[in-house]
Amino acid sequence: MGVPMDNGGYGRVGTSWAAQAVRTAEVILPWGPSGVSTETQVDPFADLVMVDYGDIPVDAMSIERSLGSIRETVREVAETGAIPIMVGGNHSIMYPHVLGVTDDYGKKSMTIIHVDAHTDMSSENLGHYVTIGNMVKLSVEEGLVDGKHMISVGQRAPGYGPDKLAWYRENNVRIYWQGEFEDRGFRNVLMDVVEDIKAGPGKIYLSVDIDVLDPAAAPGVTAPVLGGWTTRQLVEFIRTVAVTGDIVGADFVEYNPLVDDRGRTTALITNNMIRELLNGIALRKNGIREPHYYHPDILGGNRN
Repeated sequence: MGVPMDNGGYGRVGTSWAAQAVRTAEVILPWGPSGVSTETQVDPFADLVMVDYGDIPVDAMSIERSLGSIRETVREVAETGAIPIMVGGNHSIMYPHVLGVTDDYGKKSMTIIHVDAHTDMSSENLGHYVTIGNMVKLSVEEGLVDGKHMISVGQRAPGYGPDKLAWYRENNVRIYWQGEFEDRGFRNVLMDVVEDIKAGPGKIYLSVDIDVLDPAAAPGVTAPVLGGWTTRQLVEFIRTVAVTGDIVGADFVEYNPLVDDRGRTTALITNNMIRELLNGIALRKNGIREPHYYHPDILGGNRN
């Protein structure tokens, strides 16, 4: 479901158009050439039932007045046992989404994985309680998630000094800065994230800010920061997270079609990352729990 929300954010506005652009991002057929993932040989469109639930009604002038509508709609979906997946909109929508999921499953019932170039743990900005940059802080300090089960990855934007770093230690929040991925290697750090998930409640809320990707790959975002992930790395991360625990909610945010390139590359990337999440959910449903999973034939098993 889409959330056409720009309010609560700053920078290059335009994320309210994201869901519409992602829905029409396929370049071959509206549903893609096939539902089967070549690399895993799993078809999430055969194993799962999916519905486009349309756009959640929001107040285009106020994030605060939109919180209730987003929360209520997410709770409505979660109560059926379905997985609410939102396409933003800016990152402020993560907060009411988490509220809606915890209304159903309870507080501190899940691990939140926050994938982003920014920390999103600022204090209130410009007099607003909920903004594009404080959902992580709100989720921890309001007790929606236990600090040790809040995992942030990929952060690299400038401006985070000693005071910000101290907050993570004081609240036992797990953070894997981009520098650690570079120093130790992407897959090594990813396996630490896997261990963090296994030590948690088992349920996962995944929040993906598309600006975790390098702007050379995904230019159409609100606040681009150079030195980011490749699309290949994000695919591997999403799939691995989805087979490690039970996804109970997810969002894909900060795609901004108004600043995308002429080919709408970032829309196609966002569309495909949602497919990779569905792919991982289907793998887990089929009993596959292996991180970095590829079907044996794709690894050379079909050669004589």
